[in-house]
Amino acid sequence: MLLGLWSAALYADNSALKVMQELTVCKAGCQFTTIQAANDDERTRAGDTILIKDTIHTEGGITLGKSIKIIGDTIPGTIVQAHTQPGKAGDRVFQIQERAEVTLENLTIRHGKPKGYPSSGGGISNLGSLTLINVLVIENLARTSGGGIWNKGTLTILNSKISRNYAERAGPIGKACGAGGGIQNEKGGVLVIENSEISYNTSDSRGGGLFISCDTKAIIKNSNITHNKSTKEGGGISVMGELEMYNSNISHNSVGGLANFGKLSFQNNSIENNTISSDMSNFCKIGKCGTIQLNTNNNIGTANFE
Repeated sequence: MLLGLWSAALYADNSALKVMQELTVCKAGCQFTTIQAANDDERTRAGDTILIKDTIHTEGGITLGKSIKIIGDTIPGTIVQAHTQPGKAGDRVFQIQERAEVTLENLTIRHGKPKGYPSSGGGISNLGSLTLINVLVIENLARTSGGGIWNKGTLTILNSKISRNYAERAGPIGKACGAGGGIQNEKGGVLVIENSEISYNTSDSRGGGLFISCDTKAIIKNSNITHNKSTKEGGGISVMGELEMYNSNISHNSVGGLANFGKLSFQNNSIENNTISSDMSNFCKIGKCGTIQLNTNNNIGTANFE
């Protein structure tokens, strides 16, 4: 009887070890040469970690349908790029599928450019649950929305930087309209940003740094949204859905800092030194006007509350 219990315990332990195995990816000498192959292998299970041993790894169109971690082997982060040059790729870097729970850590994600129109999410397109930890998303391009990241799932960004991404134009109505040079939080998406930076992104429509679409929610804490640029309202952030923001800074964006068409709750923030338009504005569009549900201890340079 005791032997049977001991054997069962060993079997459980072995199963746990299989679930948490570490797989390696590099050009030569690793278990896999591509991230896609490591993800797709039948032996790869939920909870596994893929460790990228290359300093620079070139691979585009990586589609992740399993709940895994992908971790860079270097500090400040292994580079995963869709192409060796910006603007030359034919696909984004990562696509996270529905129901997949993925963590990306210690990575630089760059040079993604999806083909076709509309195409959103230059660096990353997320339909599942995605967490970024110590990740730089840089120099990605989308023909429509979400130059750096397009999110229609659950996205958590921790200690990361979204910078120098570009959304060329807003998509057709009902299909990723808005733009969002750095990030587009699409209808149904949930976004949390903490201790991070959204900077030097460009949108040819609204939301140079971040666009929060209708029927979405975003929470921003202890973060900087600076030096982003849009051609329409909300150089830093454009809000159509709901935004809660705490202890953060929105500055040196153009056109304007924060444009609110939705619901805004904010506390202990600095919103100033944004150019061309006011630092913060409430707008009405398509019969819907922006509302402020909480405004406590914020430093606002110039405001236009319609």
